[in-house]
Amino acid sequence: MAEVEEDNAALQEEVGKLKGELLQREAALAAVRTECDKAIAAAAEQVAEARTEAEKERTSALATRDALAVANARLEEMPALRADLERLRAELAAEHDSRAQAHEAAAVARAERDATRRMAEALEQQVAEQKTALSKAEAELAGLREALNAERSAAASAAQAAAVAGAERDAANRSAEEARERLATLEGNAKPESSTRPSPRK
Repeated sequence: MAEVEEDNAALQEEVGKLKGELLQREAALAAVRTECDKAIAAAAEQVAEARTEAEKERTSALATRDALAVANARLEEMPALRADLERLRAELAAEHDSRAQAHEAAAVARAERDATRRMAEALEQQVAEQKTALSKAEAELAGLREALNAERSAAASAAQAAAVAGAERDAANRSAEEARERLATLEGNAKPESSTRPSPRK
């Protein structure tokens, strides 16, 4: 029974550890999910901003190209516009670089979102495994409790039987003691009678 109680205590401790670990992992999963939602929202916002910026840049690029065409046409007639043409070319190159940076930022945001989702899925799988292990441990603990209760019942029955046997033994000892006392009394009464009785003549 002591071994069963030790096993029961060990299983209870293991169940407590598993429950604590499960709570920690569930909290971590909730935090990861929150971070995932934030990352997804930020990525969506960045993508939307990048699309808006790209549309603006596309519109601006078209306008710049139109202006550049006009400037090229005028350049043939007005050499003074050469500086404006160079400025427009520089602006077009800058807008191209800005658009490339926006696309790169959107790609990085998508990669971070995918990594966060994979982490959340891995944590969910770990939580499911911990729940399965906890269920098994609780089932084993229930079995040990049933065995312990059965042993306790058997021990209580044995103790009760021993108590009954002890009571019967005490009653038998008292009866034997009373019988010895009565016998001693009878023997004591018989001795004086034999000493006072006259001896037969020869």
